[in-house]
Amino acid sequence: MFREKAELFWEMLGIEREPNESVAETLARSLEITSSDLHELLVAGIDPIHKYFADRGINEQDLDEDAI
Repeated sequence: MFREKAELFWEMLGIEREPNESVAETLARSLEITSSDLHELLVAGIDPIHKYFADRGINEQDLDEDAI
């Protein structure tokens, strides 16, 4: 389910996976963080996409709920 959320997030931002780029690398790039930072968020149990929106003052509930 998280991968589907990530793919929708990329679509919203107009991000495409680059050749030979892992899902984690694409996600980190789309979140404007390093892969190490992404790893730390995931290990801590933090949803990085939710954090991305929260850091920008965007409430995910304000977005199309079917899209997230």
